Amino acid sequence: MIWQIDLFLLILVVICGFGTVATRGLLSSTIVFSAYSFLMCLLYAEMGAVDVAFTEAVVGAGISTIFFIAALFRSTRRSPLIIRGVDDPHHFKDQGLKLLPLGLSFITGALLFYGMADFPRWGDPGSQPNTHVSAYYIKNAVRETHVPNLVTAVLGDYRGYDTMFELVVIYCAGVSVVSILKQEGEES
Repeated sequence: MIWQIDLFLLILVVICGFGTVATRGLLSSTIVFSAYSFLMCLLYAEMGAVDVAFTEAVVGAGISTIFFIAALFRSTRRSPLIIRGVDDPHHFKDQGLKLLPLGLSFITGALLFYGMADFPRWGDPGSQPNTHVSAYYIKNAVRETHVPNLVTAVLGDYRGYDTMFELVVIYCAGVSVVSILKQEGEES
């Protein structure tokens, strides 16, 4: 039964991904993208990556949606050339450039699926991470880190640099968006 739910969620994720690109309205596209992020959050949680699911829920479905909607309401609906009655000569030229990222996305996806052939089976107790890394963390984490919670010990101490730099990137992105929105608001 679980794989049917996973398949259903994956189909919805693909539909939302195409819907985000195909939708002409920016607000509609933002809402579909938010649904995409929420569905990814559900998939991450179902796969047992609760920390990634939480980050996706907060950043992807939450903060990003708020920033996108704020940027949309602070910007104009049309380019200045169209408002003045002159057609934008680059409008149709830019539409063709959307096919390049789409093609690159398909190629990247195909390469990722090809690379998955070398992965161990899902939940395989004999895989390298389950036989070496996990056993080491379970045996030594509390003694080496002096943190009684195993998950906190792994995320805070063993993966501390990784987690720290993820938070720095999120913080910098948030500060950048706020500064851009603030500068635009001061000009008008």
